[in-house]
Amino acid sequence: DTIVRRTVRDAFITFRIHEGDPVRLKRLDIVGADSLFNIPELKKDLPLQVGGPFSRFLLQASADTIVGRLNNRGFPYAEVLRNFDQDDAALTAGATLEVLPGRRMRIGEVAILGLRRVDTGTVRGLLRVKPHDQFRKDLLYQSQRDLYGLGVFRSVTVVLADSIAPTAPGDSLVRIDVRVG
Repeated sequence: DTIVRRTVRDAFITFRIHEGDPVRLKRLDIVGADSLFNIPELKKDLPLQVGGPFSRFLLQASADTIVGRLNNRGFPYAEVLRNFDQDDAALTAGATLEVLPGRRMRIGEVAILGLRRVDTGTVRGLLRVKPHDQFRKDLLYQSQRDLYGLGVFRSVTVVLADSIAPTAPGDSLVRIDVRVG
């Protein structure tokens, strides 16, 4: 409903919105992750909850949560496909998250680029990522924070570069680029 009140100089508009009942999530399926996670425990940690309001934003946030956990378990190229169906008449929805973890990766080369004022050994000593360790994205962020915390660099990035070469079936190496400036 809209109410408009006018004066000589102004107009005041009031919108009255009745939101109505929310669409509720009746089903959340996670496919392809049984060997990687305890699915009931994982579901408890997701933003999208069965019985709660359904939104595409919460569906995306739930997919991002799973990708983040996979990135920290050695799967840097993990993806989660999202699908949902919604019954507007019944105010219900069902959602499916399909997990595509990709290959488990290990750290190969750690390339340090842009050094001018600090020696390579100092930078390597502060890195939390080392060759042959399992890839963990959270360690990239911690390494970046630690290097920036030195107060010597104006900018620091610690990022995943492209994969190099498989070392064994099911396992590959990735290169990490450390750029300081």
